[in-house]
Amino acid sequence: MYVAGMDIGTTGVKTMITDTDGTVRGVSYREYPCKYPYPGWVEQDVEYMWNKICESTGEAINKSGINPKEIGSLGISSQRGTFLPVDGGMKPIGDSIVWADVRADREVEWIRKEIGEERVHELTGVPVSAMWAYPKMKWYIDNSDDGLERTYKILNGQEYFLYRLGAEELSTDPASITLNGMMDIEKLDWSGELCEKIGLPLDKLPPMEEKDIGS
Repeated sequence: MYVAGMDIGTTGVKTMITDTDGTVRGVSYREYPCKYPYPGWVEQDVEYMWNKICESTGEAINKSGINPKEIGSLGISSQRGTFLPVDGGMKPIGDSIVWADVRADREVEWIRKEIGEERVHELTGVPVSAMWAYPKMKWYIDNSDDGLERTYKILNGQEYFLYRLGAEELSTDPASITLNGMMDIEKLDWSGELCEKIGLPLDKLPPMEEKDIGS
């Protein structure tokens, strides 16, 4: 059996295939660009990224010389804080909004005024910042032509690419949403209070995977 790892970063994707003892059998890297439509905006075409992911994976498999059916485990890392709205057919609604995007300066001020920095920090453990997904999600909701009527889910990159890789269930985990700026650190789940404040129904977000916290 072999294992594969995929690092789906901001500037490119790296795929590696190894034996179970850690011996590298195949490595491949593909770059993809960011888009900067306006000052402070950073977006990416996830379909273009997906094509590069497929190229990287195919080359790594070819270099390894193995049958891909022999890959027994796949682990991925991806951008945290980058999010992508999708419709009911899991098709992207526009480009992803990247973690480095700082368009939501007005939304940050709204959060400070209407919720308060102390309350946000109490809930999430992080300060109010335009870098987090939370204010940019408010921007998306407020600037969507139809509100959220067309939006089925707002996904992090990890959930979307796991879906494209064949994941049978759509879910997220606490580590993946730490840079969204909207995780309730006591519950290790989406903050219902913060989502309600910006008019974001919890069912528009990927559900948190079941946590086994022991007895």
